[in-house]
Amino acid sequence: MNKKIKINKIFLFFLILIFFIFFIIFCILYIKRNRSFYINKKDKRQIDFLNKNQLNVEKDIEIQELKPKKSELELAKKLAYLSLKQFEEGLSNSRYQEDYKNIIIGDPEKFKENVLNGTLSTVSTSLIKGSIDFLSKILNREINLIINDNFVLSSCLINPLDHKQSKNTINLKLRNKNDSHFFIEEPNDTPGDGYCFFHALIFSLDKTVMNWRNIIDKYLN
Repeated sequence: MNKKIKINKIFLFFLILIFFIFFIIFCILYIKRNRSFYINKKDKRQIDFLNKNQLNVEKDIEIQELKPKKSELELAKKLAYLSLKQFEEGLSNSRYQEDYKNIIIGDPEKFKENVLNGTLSTVSTSLIKGSIDFLSKILNREINLIINDNFVLSSCLINPLDHKQSKNTINLKLRNKNDSHFFIEEPNDTPGDGYCFFHALIFSLDKTVMNWRNIIDKYLN
């Protein structure tokens, strides 16, 4: 009888021990699960916060990119001035005078005052022609201007080459909307500040001509 009672006590002890072990395991798993849920929830809040901040930062960057830096706007204005100067020189050169006069006949507005004052509202054919010829002269390479995938004009200050791609030719590719706004890929990648043609021209030069800024630098002072 005593032996049976003793066995029952041992069995009960092991039963309680097993139950206790399972209880501890359950508690550990429960705590771990809740802790993981809390951490995941916290991480989600942090990720949402970071994503929101990232979107705000990207939006700010996009806005800033639409606003030309002061140095870039100054470069565009100086390039417009140099283009005007080149066009005036072309008018006085008997070799190219006829081409330049034809542009004046087809260009009803005068932009000289606005260029000199830095208040250009849009570009003229004369400034476009002057810019292409000026860049051709200082880079010593023929330049083709291509707008909306259509050839528009070539520089005339060096020996003309074939309009097709060659190592001696710079093809500057721009786009235009409504015959007024120039850009590279999307209308909003250049600001509508009156100098969009020159902003697009600068961007295209950056992509196609290495160190062109260093070459032009001495003409900017």
